[in-house]
Amino acid sequence: MCADAGILVLKIENFKLNTGYSFTIENGVAEDSIFPEDYIAPVPGSRELMFVWLDGASYFQEPIELKVKVVAISLGGTESQPSYVKIEDPGRPKYR
Repeated sequence: MCADAGILVLKIENFKLNTGYSFTIENGVAEDSIFPEDYIAPVPGSRELMFVWLDGASYFQEPIELKVKVVAISLGGTESQPSYVKIEDPGRPKYR
């Protein structure tokens, strides 16, 4: 792993083909952009989305606490009601 990369993997429980997802931070602070502004979809054959961001080239993993709004969108443009995800990690030293 790179010392300056934060990585978050989210698994989609109610996976549907041809569906995109938007992620918006509702509460909490992220130092860099974790989520893209546009809708995204898993790669074919996957039910997971991976987000990578720069969190500083240090050997300390910063804590993170976010409330994220997730909205699904169909190919026809119909949006779901929002769901909310709580993302937490207490942080820790990174070992060399």
